[in-house]
Amino acid sequence: MANFGATELRLVNPLPFDMKHALALACDGEKIVKKAGIFSSCEQALYDCHFSIATTRRTRHIGIKTYIPATCLNDAIKHKISRIAIVFGNEKSGLSNTELYSCDIVSTISTTDHGSLNLSQAVLVYLYEWYNLISRNINLSNDSMMTTIKIPEHHEKSRLFELFETLITEGGYQPKEKISGFIRKIRMIYETRPISQRELRIMLTALRWIEKRGHRTIKRI
Repeated sequence: MANFGATELRLVNPLPFDMKHALALACDGEKIVKKAGIFSSCEQALYDCHFSIATTRRTRHIGIKTYIPATCLNDAIKHKISRIAIVFGNEKSGLSNTELYSCDIVSTISTTDHGSLNLSQAVLVYLYEWYNLISRNINLSNDSMMTTIKIPEHHEKSRLFELFETLITEGGYQPKEKISGFIRKIRMIYETRPISQRELRIMLTALRWIEKRGHRTIKRI
C-alpha cells in the first residue's frame, strides 16, 4: 500500500493474526498496519467515506454495470473526492451482494475467461492504477478542468436511501421488481457522478416533507 501512496487500511471482521508477524512483512508500511481500523461491518468501515468502489469478479451474476479500475478512480480524481474507499472481499468468496450494492460503484479487473487473481494481486492492480492517475494529475488542485463539489459521507447517503425505501414501502408502492432491487437502481443513478451535499439536502428535505404531509408514523433516520 505504501508503495502507491495509500495511507489507511480498514479491516472488517478479520481472522486473528499475529501483529509482530504482520509488521515484519509490512516493511515500510508499518505505520499503516499499526493504525489499521477494525470494524464489524462494511457499513461501519465506510461510514465517513465520500466515495466507495466495490470490487468483484462475479460480473454476470450481480445485475449491475461494472467498470474497469481506471474509470472508477479517474471519476473520483475528476471530482476531487478526498476520502475514497476501494473495497475488497475475502480470498474465498469476495464481497456479498449486500456489500456490493452498498458501495457507490462496482468495478472489476478485465481478464481472460480463465483469469484468476488472488486478493493481493487485485489490490496491487487498483493501487497501481490509482498511483498512475495521481502522478499524471500532480497539479490537480490548480487544474481548471477539474470540478470541486462537496460530497456527503457514506452514512449520509445511506440515510437518504433508507428514508426513500421506507416511504415507498409505507406508501404501498409496488414496482415490478423487489423493493431492494428498485432502490438499488435508484442508487445507481449516481454511479458515474457522485451525489453532491446540496443535492442530498434537497432530496432529504423533499422526502421529509412527504413524510410529514402524509402523517406517517415513520421513525426518523
